[in-house]
Order: sequence, then structure tokens, then C-alpha cells
Amino acid sequence: MCVIYMMSEETRAIKEHGRLLLYRRDEKIASQPISRISGVVVTKQAHMTMPLVYALLEEGVPISYMDFRGRLLGVLGGERISLDRLFRQKEVMECPKEQIRLVREVVCRKIKSQRKMLKEYSYREKELQSMAAVGRLAAYAHKAKRLLDIEALRGMEGAASRVYFSSFGCLLDEGFWHWEGRAQHPAHDAVNALLNYGYAFLEKDVRIALAGSGLDVRLGFFHANNGRKDSLVYDMMEPYRHDVLDRLVLSLLRGGSFAPDDFSMGEEGCRLSPAAKKVWVAHYERYMEKPAMRYDGDFAARDDAPRDRDVRSTDFSKERGGRGMKFLIGYDIAGNRARSRVAKYLEGKAYRIQYSVFLFDGTEREAQEIRAALLALTEAEEGRALFMAPMCEACSARIWKVGKMKEEAEVFIVA
Repeated sequence: MCVIYMMSEETRAIKEHGRLLLYRRDEKIASQPISRISGVVVTKQAHMTMPLVYALLEEGVPISYMDFRGRLLGVLGGERISLDRLFRQKEVMECPKEQIRLVREVVCRKIKSQRKMLKEYSYREKELQSMAAVGRLAAYAHKAKRLLDIEALRGMEGAASRVYFSSFGCLLDEGFWHWEGRAQHPAHDAVNALLNYGYAFLEKDVRIALAGSGLDVRLGFFHANNGRKDSLVYDMMEPYRHDVLDRLVLSLLRGGSFAPDDFSMGEEGCRLSPAAKKVWVAHYERYMEKPAMRYDGDFAARDDAPRDRDVRSTDFSKERGGRGMKFLIGYDIAGNRARSRVAKYLEGKAYRIQYSVFLFDGTEREAQEIRAALLALTEAEEGRALFMAPMCEACSARIWKVGKMKEEAEVFIVA
């Protein structure tokens, strides 16, 4: 599946024959089947046509809108609220015992990830300072397990975060990066700017994950339910802020992916340059899809997002009829007109790996519809040759290839 980022004022996207066509100025730079797109991220400078927006919503593709600072403004589409789950959610949130259990779990997981980060990333010359912070965090975690009051747990979370971020400088090369403490908006230094920008991307993924869970994001258990923000989104972000997002930020800063020149200070605080934003997006998408040992080697960071894995009724592929799988589709058609019709039809359903070979990812019912359409499109052609080969999950994992296929891409970034 493919994620598309539209972050430039010269970017526009249109719908044509079941595909998303992406233009920068007047040059077409990408073309993807809408059925192959898993998400679109848009800033106010970019432009999408209304037919494309409708087509994305019909496919259940979420469209995330971000401002120039990288803050998420909202997500359009992808939401599947279940009435039964909504009643159950309200029942749980109104039960003090259940609410305390959930808050305690979030606080303990967050403190655990803070300790883990300080242990793993501290520079040797600052090890004494970071170990002192680790000790204090261990004491907070021990107390949190026994607290029975929500306000006390919230206070413990705040105290642990202050200890963690007061020692965050131990994880940075002071020769390159200045750190005086955590600052949200506006950021007063490059590290805070990158953290703020990254948390907006994490929020986007959490929102998309929750959209398919059947839960109402306005009803949370940790952050206040005051109607001014989607509390459940921020509740579910907490366990992933440090072990997922802070880890990526530190690895990029320490690995030389960013330099101080990639940031600029202005009236709106410290911000990333347009080129730096593009670098961030590429690293973020690659990182979120990469399997990691801390997720047992089988899950990427995005897979570990707060999805309700017990809920399968909101699985889009099942709603369309059965479990999704891959199908290899090919054709040999002599007539130019019929061949063009078949190619244009398949371009809207699958992605092209060779000129006459496509790979379709969908259900058996959808595959049957494609077979029927191909027969109808080539009915008058003598000597036509069509084939469709289903591939199970194990076979798909064993696909061998050299080089890049014609339309193979996971992320398109226009920044």
C-alpha cells in the first residue's frame, strides 16, 4: 500500500480512471491506483479535486490535514463508529475502577519507556546523571502501580515527564544540539521543533488506527473530556511517544540525518526547512513500516499502534467479501483498442509491474469482478490470452525480484 504526502503549494492531485494522478506545477510525477493508497497527508498549500476526495472516501482512505508547523488539524474519512462499542466505551469510562486501571496502565508503560530510552541512549560521559534519573523513574513506576486515585496518577505522570526531559540533554551531542528543556508550541530550539513535528505525525497514525476501531475519539480516560479535543487520541499516544517517536528523533539527530542549518528561527518559533520536512517524512515512513525486535520482529512501529485487534467487523477487505490476497494478472492482446481498454481498466484496479503484467491486492469477490470485466472488454478479440494467478500470503512473501518494478512505491512525497 502507498502513502502520499502533498506538502507543497505547487502540488495538485486529480482522479482519472480509478487512479490518483499527482502533479507538481504542470508535470505529472506519480500515478497510483486509488485502491492501492492507504493514506493521504495534505497541507493547505496543496490542492485536491472533489472527485478525488469522494473516491478516496469511498475506498475508506483517510485524508489527514496538517498546518505549516506540522500540527494535525483533522482527519477526513476512515471512521467506523460502532454503536455497541460506543455504549461499551461510555460504560467503561464511567466506571471508576476501570478508568483507574486504564490510566495506571498508560502511566506505567510511559514511565517504562522513559527509563528504557535513558538507559539505551545516554552518552557515557553523562551516564551518572542519566542513571540518577532512571532511578527516580523506577521509584515513580513502583508507586504508580499502587495508586488508586486518577489525579495522583496524573501527577505521577507529570513528575516522571519532568525528570525524563530534564535529562534528555544526556542523549544529545551538545556540540551540535542545544537543549534547555521541553517546549511545545512554539519550539525554541531545533530538537523541540523536531519532536513537535514528529508528535503530529504520530497523532495522525493514532487517529487513523482509532478510526477503524469503532470507538469515539472524544471520549477518553486519561486526558480531560472537555469537548475541546479528542481525548482518546492523546490517551493512546502516550505509551508510544518515547519508545516510538523519541527513538526515531534521537537516531536521526545522532546519525547525522539533520544539521542545525536545517532549522530556522522566526516569529513562529523554530521550524524545519522544506527540505528537512521531506527528509523527515521519508525517514518516518520507512521507520514506521520496518519490523523491529522490540515488536517481536514481526510488527513494525505502525503495526503496534493502538488498534483494536479483536475487532474484525471494521476490516475493509472483509466488508467487501473475504480475506484480502494478491493476484498476478497478465494479458496478450493483439488489437490496440482492446489492449488499451484493458490496460486503462487494470490501472484503476491494480498496479503495473511490467507493461502487460499487474499485481492486484484484494478479495476473491473483487478478483471475480475483474475476471468478468476482462472477458467483457476482450469479447470481440480473437486469440486473446488472459491469466490471473492467486498468491497466498506465504507465496507473496517469497516473491523474488531484481530492481524496481514499474509502479512500485510505498511513499510519494511532494514538499
